[in-house]
Amino acid sequence: MCTRAASGFPGLESPLSPTAARPSCSRVTAQTSPTRRRLEPSKFDSQIHTPHCRCLQNPVTPSHCRKPQKKKTTRKHFNLWTQLPRIKPSDLTQKHLCFEDGEGGGSLHYARWGNLLSSVEVFAVKLPGRESRTKEPFSQNMQQIVDEVIDVLLPLLKEKPFALFGHSFGSYTSFAVADALKKLHNLQPVHIFLSGASAPYSEIRIKAPKRSDLSDDDFLKWLTSIGGTPPELLGNPEVMERFLPVLKADLHVVENYRCNKPDHPFLSCPVTCFDGKDDVPHDLQAWKDITSGDFTIRMLDGAHFYLKESGNEKHILEYITNHLETLDMDYF
Repeated sequence: MCTRAASGFPGLESPLSPTAARPSCSRVTAQTSPTRRRLEPSKFDSQIHTPHCRCLQNPVTPSHCRKPQKKKTTRKHFNLWTQLPRIKPSDLTQKHLCFEDGEGGGSLHYARWGNLLSSVEVFAVKLPGRESRTKEPFSQNMQQIVDEVIDVLLPLLKEKPFALFGHSFGSYTSFAVADALKKLHNLQPVHIFLSGASAPYSEIRIKAPKRSDLSDDDFLKWLTSIGGTPPELLGNPEVMERFLPVLKADLHVVENYRCNKPDHPFLSCPVTCFDGKDDVPHDLQAWKDITSGDFTIRMLDGAHFYLKESGNEKHILEYITNHLETLDMDYF
């Protein structure tokens, strides 16, 4: 006969269960001690049965057998890593657009794009050591950045389709994050926008001389030679004092980041590469190896920081709008 025991588990008969076939506890007492006062069965059961039930109903699992608690991303932790636009009703957005911070900061600049792109929620990533995180040490390698960015953004990226945008250093973090998302979570963006950088496995990138170990004076000379940095910034010692350590830290990560050329494309989404016509040459064509989807290169007037110019920024925003807001939402 299948009964529900006092422990709460069906089919398991407890010797202390009121429904189990057993001699009455009061009868046993009477047989062993005839002169002792007989207790009511209900009272006797309540004295010994209740604590026994409590133990069975709330078993304590040994710590080494427990499931590891999943680390939760707190709002404070999320806000630490991302910069949001001032106004963006999240219940009206259709897609997430994540901008990987590059060139020593700029998350505030990219977060502003969120107010210019309808139906797109922008999350500008803030890396340690810059902007509101200046007191934190810089990330030492790409793996550290990828692990921490995914830890913060993964719940968000699982909710809705998302795209990635990265300029210069941000192109490498966008690529590395996309690679990890696909391998570890089988997630991929609906579009990747890359700017101002060669593919990390290209010959140009591999053979590029290391600059992060240069002295500040030599580093400034090199920075001046490649163009793109406004002269008023290069001539401002206070700005350079803040800017150079960040840029060197970014370069240190990129210079020590190594990955092999993909044997097969690991993405199927479109990839668009932007670059300034007057910037140093980049091997943009090599980015084609990461996707089996559409691949486009668009060259704009200007040097390395071409996207900060209002005309180019407008062009990029219109391009993003056209390619994200018209996407078929059945893409995934």
